[in-house]
Amino acid sequence: MGKNKNRNKPGPDDTISPATGKSDETISRVKWKHLIIISLVCIAVYSNTLSMDFVWDDAYQIKENSQIKSLKNIPSLFMSEVWAGVEGGLRSPYYRPVFTLSLALDYFLWSGKSYGFHLTNILLHLMVSIISYYLTYSLARSHTAAFFATLLFAVHPVHAEAVAWVSGRNELLCAFFMFLSFYLYILYRERRGKRYIVASLFAFFIALLSKEMAITLPLIILLYEVSVTDGPIQKRVLMPFIYTLVIIPYFLLRLAILNMQTWASFPLEERFYTGFGLLIEYFRLLIYPINLKLHYDIPIKIFFTVRDVLVPMLLFFGICCGILATKKFDRTIFFGLTFVLVALFPVSGFPTLIQPSLMADRYLYIPSFGFTMAAGLIFSMLDNCFGKSANIVGHWGNILSEKKSLKVVKSVGVLLISVLFFMTFQRNFAWKDELSFTTQRVKDAPHYAVSHYDFGLELSRQKRYDEAINAFQKAVSMKPDFVAAYNNIGAVYMDKGLYDEALIVFQKAVSLRSLDANTHYNLGIIYASKGQLEESEREFLSALKIKPNDANMRYNLGVVYFKKGQLEESEREFLSALKIKPNDANIIYNLGAVCMRAGKINEAIVHFENAVRIRPDNEIFRKNLNKAYEFKQKVR
Repeated sequence: MGKNKNRNKPGPDDTISPATGKSDETISRVKWKHLIIISLVCIAVYSNTLSMDFVWDDAYQIKENSQIKSLKNIPSLFMSEVWAGVEGGLRSPYYRPVFTLSLALDYFLWSGKSYGFHLTNILLHLMVSIISYYLTYSLARSHTAAFFATLLFAVHPVHAEAVAWVSGRNELLCAFFMFLSFYLYILYRERRGKRYIVASLFAFFIALLSKEMAITLPLIILLYEVSVTDGPIQKRVLMPFIYTLVIIPYFLLRLAILNMQTWASFPLEERFYTGFGLLIEYFRLLIYPINLKLHYDIPIKIFFTVRDVLVPMLLFFGICCGILATKKFDRTIFFGLTFVLVALFPVSGFPTLIQPSLMADRYLYIPSFGFTMAAGLIFSMLDNCFGKSANIVGHWGNILSEKKSLKVVKSVGVLLISVLFFMTFQRNFAWKDELSFTTQRVKDAPHYAVSHYDFGLELSRQKRYDEAINAFQKAVSMKPDFVAAYNNIGAVYMDKGLYDEALIVFQKAVSLRSLDANTHYNLGIIYASKGQLEESEREFLSALKIKPNDANMRYNLGVVYFKKGQLEESEREFLSALKIKPNDANIIYNLGAVCMRAGKINEAIVHFENAVRIRPDNEIFRKNLNKAYEFKQKVR
């Protein structure tokens, strides 16, 4: 098929198609039938995620994120980075307020229940799939191409991470607003309505606030203008330039809010050596989605070698030549395949090497649209060819009749979608719960210390202490300075009542990193449990020098002072802890205990009453409140 300059020209849908002879009413029925099937497939393929729990970052972004637990915090979401609401959380170069806003709305609707968050992810994936159907049709002018491409997009296994994992929804949000913006731009080009371009620019800005990947949209629009449309080049490059201007206020806002704008920089040669291998692996996952991983333990390439650099480089240039060749065959297929390259650029490794994982399945959510669109077009061409004439089949026409050939094409399409459907449905179970996730992550990255560390955390939460120690020790064997792993080995020993063993491990951790507050804190807990109050006080004070606003550290230091009879110091620490955690019943109760011992009965009663009001089920609180009442009566 040669260049088809009319394929992407504006054409009303309310006319009879000269190619098919179908009326507007027939086309409308086809479209709605397609959309219903796509919706059912989207819901079905991810239906098993509704019973799944929160995993990995979800624990922090949802369970421990103070910002999303009240809609009153919505203004602050737009003035802070994505981890701002997590106490002691990771600081990152991510400004994604629309993502955090979606979590806040879900928390309001579902009160932290995981099925509600998963339902939202499914609906977002459905919305992205529907807009991709309209977008593909507007580019390909074929309902068959749009239908097959969208089904392929809906069930492709590389999308499981973005949909099954709640925190992966930033990909869904960014894709929806990015695709919507692009679709509205195409409507503007066809109909010249100013409302389309205004809505498109607004959707683009929302996409940027969802995830940084949207920054490629001006290049995609430029690619569309250069490769698909016709007309004077000066007019075709004007609109992409206007979209580029939208990025300026976004960058200014991002610059004002974030403390860091990107991950640590890497030398150009390391990015160059590593990037080609990443791109080849991404293309492999699109074409052959086997051996998907929760973590791709890919090392940064620091030397130029034939296997790691030259071979991927040659393969990449081969792919580029193949894509370029498709332009002579069909400009829309060329656009779709080049779309993949453009959309992949931010995560290709060339701009920066993303930490802690250089690549991830979710990064393919947006780029895969170009691939599925091209696949849909090719399927449509085969469908049309076999449906019109058996002569096009060549020598196979002697074997297969026209009708049988058409059935073979459709059957292959159905079989492919079915296989991918079940692959994705099964893939979802990797995010079933934290144990499933961490178990699979260890299998995927057995030489990555953090995988074993996270696995150990989950095992310790399940009180599988010996297995947890084994997992942490594996992490330490791979990363000898892994202080957090040592801390958790010590914590497990404490849970088992092996305080001497825990003390040795914590001392080892302090020797590795003397400025780690958690290690000093853990040592303080150990010394307190052994009755060594002076040593415990010393460690808590060392921890507070590093983390002065940690409520738990101040609370435990207050307990040590109380045991030593230093009531003023104890009260001071409890009050400081209470400023950080104003509704902590334990802190309030211990303030009451200090006041009781100091003879301040009325103050003690007030604190005990407040503690009981927060924790009415706590018998110790009630018992000591009653004792305070009785003591007050005796004094009278």
